[in-house]
Amino acid sequence: MRTVFFKPLVTSLCLLPLLTYAEKTTQIATITDAEVIERIAPKYPITAVKKGREGWAILSFVIDKEGNVSDIVADDFAGDKRFVSASIAAMKKWKYSPAMENGKPVEQCKNSVQMDFRLSDHSDTNKVSRKFYRIYKAAQQAFAQNDLEKAKEYIDTIDTLKNLRFSDVVYGELLKAEYAKRLGDKKAQFRYLVKASAGSSSVFPDNIVYNLSVERLQLAIELNLLDSALSSLNYIMKLKKAQPELAYYQDLEQKIKAFIQSDNDLIVEGELNDNYSWRYPLVRHQFSIVPISGEIDKLDIRCANKRHLFTIGDEKTWSIPKKWQKCSVFVYGDKKATFTLIEHGLTENQVTQTPAD
Repeated sequence: MRTVFFKPLVTSLCLLPLLTYAEKTTQIATITDAEVIERIAPKYPITAVKKGREGWAILSFVIDKEGNVSDIVADDFAGDKRFVSASIAAMKKWKYSPAMENGKPVEQCKNSVQMDFRLSDHSDTNKVSRKFYRIYKAAQQAFAQNDLEKAKEYIDTIDTLKNLRFSDVVYGELLKAEYAKRLGDKKAQFRYLVKASAGSSSVFPDNIVYNLSVERLQLAIELNLLDSALSSLNYIMKLKKAQPELAYYQDLEQKIKAFIQSDNDLIVEGELNDNYSWRYPLVRHQFSIVPISGEIDKLDIRCANKRHLFTIGDEKTWSIPKKWQKCSVFVYGDKKATFTLIEHGLTENQVTQTPAD
């Protein structure tokens, strides 16, 4: 059986044209979300079928004023990179009734979907294949002997396997996270934990999901990824195992929110992925980008109720109107370009580039 499952995430509005500052203080809008008319399932890539590969793709997209899908960005994938192209090809055929503001169609910018690709019966979705299990145990033994070179060889072997099941992919991402941890690369460790989390709920029992979520939370805090930290906290506090420590997590949530509202700068290290992009959920309304290596040429800011594109010139600091809620910035440029993103504390004395009509 070849099956593709959709996991649409929370959507929110991007309303254009932009408002002037005078309008921002007076306008009250009646907003209706875009609604699905037709979603076509992706075709399972033939090569992935022949290789017996399962996995998923996660994408962000815009719903335009005509209800068509546009500006699709591949946030991540696992199992086979062809899942991304198959998903994009299908999504371009999707149709929505457009979002409406005061009776007029508007863009809806902040949308995300996860496509799960499976070939096998889902009754054994939490079991790994025998061949993968042998490699997994060998990699674990290499870790136990602190032989990172050997562990890396086993991990690289996983990416070449045929008949890579959904559960194999999840456990494989965890091996990569462990390898990154042993190297002290917290950014990579966090990235692989996020990838594993995308499929963990259908593979692991609740206690393991809880432990992974806590590890992901700790890393998000260490890396200053506070939006991700709050998302992890929100998820953890709904789990049964977290209830005895609920007061601790609630206190931690308040401390993170207090820091977000403080005058302290929030510094995050960024690197463009193989798709020449990097996405970061902002928690403040003013930020700067300081290039380190490679070229950064474009920013795409997608918010709950606005969107704006910037080309990067001499300006390195941007200010987003406070009415724009739940914003993410997509950074584009050279593959593997690195930079520092600084979200500034709540001061109003910096010269910035601000969206305008």
